[in-house]
Amino acid sequence: MAGLDRSRPLKIADVCGTGASTILLAKELDAHITAVDFLPEFLNELHTRAIDHGVADRITTLNCSMDALPFTKGEFDVIWSEGAVYNMGFEAVCQPGGNS
Repeated sequence: MAGLDRSRPLKIADVCGTGASTILLAKELDAHITAVDFLPEFLNELHTRAIDHGVADRITTLNCSMDALPFTKGEFDVIWSEGAVYNMGFEAVCQPGGNS
């Protein structure tokens, strides 16, 4: 998992789509994940799948555009985004030394 520090709980932002990676991260890591997508249908699907996999309590969905992120500087330990590395603004909300 990309050399993540597993010695403490992590706070992860995931630009998720329908959340295949979000579910995997929630199952594999001691983490709370904020799953971000601008399509409510994708987030609804993710929520249903999270319930089915028993990880809904570890995932918060956020219907938001990547160009209007409400996060603060240093808010996350990890930024995860498969297939969309160009995400606007995420570097600014990652902890110093964190992974994006």
